[in-house]
Amino acid sequence: MNAFGRSTLLVLTLVSAVSMADDQTPMTKEELTKAVPSSKMERTNDSGRVGNWANNEDGSATITRMPPPGGKQHALKTSGHWSISNDGRYCLTEDWSTQDGGPVDWCRHVVAGPGGVLQFVD
Repeated sequence: MNAFGRSTLLVLTLVSAVSMADDQTPMTKEELTKAVPSSKMERTNDSGRVGNWANNEDGSATITRMPPPGGKQHALKTSGHWSISNDGRYCLTEDWSTQDGGPVDWCRHVVAGPGGVLQFVD
């Protein structure tokens, strides 16, 4: 491939990534069913606390809550399970103890962001 071909390929890749980031059309149930198994996700709440988890192929999830910024607590871990609702939302049940604020159930629409990274639409 000549230098012109490489430049063109790079520009097309960048344009595609920007287009995906700007497209806030939620993924369909079928798209999520293919994309979620074996994926990892992350979410930051309003106070800045980060949660991340792995979506296992069997529908189970391993969830970690990081301490809040500047906090002295340790990371917390629990299990849970994920599913895709009939209307195409990603749903997660976090099996936290009541002492840790659980259990927690939530669902969100998902879009494919840059590089295919799954992002939540609130």
